Formats: sequence, C-alpha cells, structure tokens
Amino acid sequence: MQYTLDSGQVDPAWSALLMAFSETGVSIVLYGIYISLFLLSIYILARRSETHGKKLLMAWSCVIAAGGTTQLIVTIAQAVETAGLFANLLHAQVLNRHSTRLLTVQNTIGAMNMFARDSLYVKFFSTVDEQALTCNRSCTTAT
Repeated sequence: MQYTLDSGQVDPAWSALLMAFSETGVSIVLYGIYISLFLLSIYILARRSETHGKKLLMAWSCVIAAGGTTQLIVTIAQAVETAGLFANLLHAQVLNRHSTRLLTVQNTIGAMNMFARDSLYVKFFSTVDEQALTCNRSCTTAT
C-alpha cells in the first residue's frame, strides 16, 4: 500500500507541531528555574522573624506559583493536542483546525497571574514607600 501526502497541508502542520514542542520545552526549563526560586523564597520567608506582611507575601507567592503551574499544564495540553492533530492529518489526510479553547484558557490564566503579581508589587512598593516616609520624618526630626 502506498500513501501520498499533500505537502501543502503537512508543512504548516509540521511547523505548528515543532513550534508547540519548542514552546513546551522552553516553558518546562523556565518553570524549573521558577519553582526553584519560589521554593527558596518560601524557605527564606518561613525562616524570617515575624515581619509585617509575611503571611500575605507567602500566600500571594503560592497563588502566583499555582497560576504558573496551571499555565504550564495548559501549554503541555496544547502540545499534546497539536500532536494529535498532526497524527490525524497524517492518517486521514484531513487538516483539522486548532481548537481555541486551550488558548483562551491559557490567556485567562495568564491575565489572572499577572493581576496577582502586579497587586503583590503594588503592596510591596506601597510598604516600601511608607517605610521610607517614616524614616525621612524620624530622621529630620532627630536632627
């Protein structure tokens, strides 16, 4: 039995498959670095003496880590879906279009993760500004 493939359909699908796999590989490497830094930060925060906002910082760090983990899972699911579409193309000679469901989920989770990260930065910088103002007031009254 001899099969013929239309390269007009296979080439774009192959490019999409390679892009999905390379994106997944880079995401896994960066996620590994991120999780290492996250665990280090949680360890440092846990060992720190009682400071204002420690629990909030640890909670938001966990929320951001959960969002990053969810994004990685969706990225892997997209790669698996792309591989399935490519296999269907090779076996059935039918070019199926990508589902935008996983892309929508990934964008939504990314937006929620950015919101959590940015709100953490706002809280941190407002605390730093308060401490700087307190120090400036006490430093000027002491002289």
